[in-house]
Amino acid sequence: MRKELLAAVIVVFGAHALVYFLINVLPDATIIALGIEGAKQEVLANLQSEIVRRSYSEVVVGLASLDFGYTIDRVPVDYELGRALTLSFPRIIGAFVIVCAAALATAYVRRVPRTLVTFLSFLPPYVSAFFALLALLAVGAASPGHPALGVLCMVAVAISPAMLAVGQAAGIMQRNLTTEFARTLVSIGADERFLRTRLLANLVAELVPSLEKVFVMIAAGLLFAEPILGLPGIGTTAVRAVRRADPDLLLGVTLVFSFSVVLARLVAVIIRRRFGLSA
Repeated sequence: MRKELLAAVIVVFGAHALVYFLINVLPDATIIALGIEGAKQEVLANLQSEIVRRSYSEVVVGLASLDFGYTIDRVPVDYELGRALTLSFPRIIGAFVIVCAAALATAYVRRVPRTLVTFLSFLPPYVSAFFALLALLAVGAASPGHPALGVLCMVAVAISPAMLAVGQAAGIMQRNLTTEFARTLVSIGADERFLRTRLLANLVAELVPSLEKVFVMIAAGLLFAEPILGLPGIGTTAVRAVRRADPDLLLGVTLVFSFSVVLARLVAVIIRRRFGLSA
């Protein structure tokens, strides 16, 4: 477990340091944010004056005291991130539940439409969110704050990872049904539903390594679905940080995403070891 923890620290702070390097080495981010043609000198000067440049050592020392800095609007970054995560967390959990439910339901399905599953597994989340928005507009339910927006956001980001999990679950179950254990149960009169239920633990154990991929796909999907559907959250905050070239907010968002990914990885390792499988 020590190796996994060390790798987690390297990934989190490696991503954090890389983003800091890119922010400070690439051409002036404020010019990029305004657009080359729209970067009038007075506007550019005003925007640059609002940005506080900190050395990386200052940034790291600040993290030690849970000081994430300030946005260019002088709002504490930890406040922005906390508010965004509070709004996005139910969507992440909802999408994750959809993925898990779809994968487990596959255990009881005799035939999975492989072509459809393959197509949907490559369906970008921004396409799903766009069509969800069109559907809402068609029924007049796309007003800001409408409850249907949050639900459709969950579905939009869950479609692709759910189909990935369904395809993998179908292959695992078909393989397990041909094992000696399964044939023995059939020979003593076990029905198919009972047999598939007994094989469910094996299916879960083999699907656990995909938890990390599923989480990454859901988190990446929020970067598209939330802005398209006009929902505040961590995805919209990340896009806003990039568009406005907000250095401290960009670093904070990077830290949140990288920490979440390595946490999902550690959970997957722990569960796999619980099932007696190699991590």
